[in-house]
Amino acid sequence: MMTSENDEQTAKDELNSTQTRRAELRERYLRVVKHSGGKACTVNMYESTNLSCTFNTADIHGCEFIVEDLKTPTGEMYKSALLRASDIIALTIHESGGSSP
Repeated sequence: MMTSENDEQTAKDELNSTQTRRAELRERYLRVVKHSGGKACTVNMYESTNLSCTFNTADIHGCEFIVEDLKTPTGEMYKSALLRASDIIALTIHESGGSSP
C-alpha cells in the first residue's frame, strides 16, 4: 500500500515539475517575441531564399510570424507579410533596430 502511495506522489511531483518547466519555457518564448518586435531580421528559407524584414510578432504557437517591410531577393517589397515557420530554416533578429540590415 505504501509503495502505491509513494508512486502516486512521485508521479504528481514529476507532473508538477514538468508543468513548471513548460511554463518557464513559455514565459521565455513570450518575452523573446515581445522584445523582438520592431527589430530588423533576416529570414533564411528553403531553396536558398533569404529575406530581410522587420519582425512584428508571432502567433501563439510560434507557427506563423508577422513581418513588415519585407524585401525579397528579386527586389519586391511588401508592407506586411505572414511567414509560416514550416517554410523557415532560420530567423535571425538583429539588435540594431527597425530597419533591415
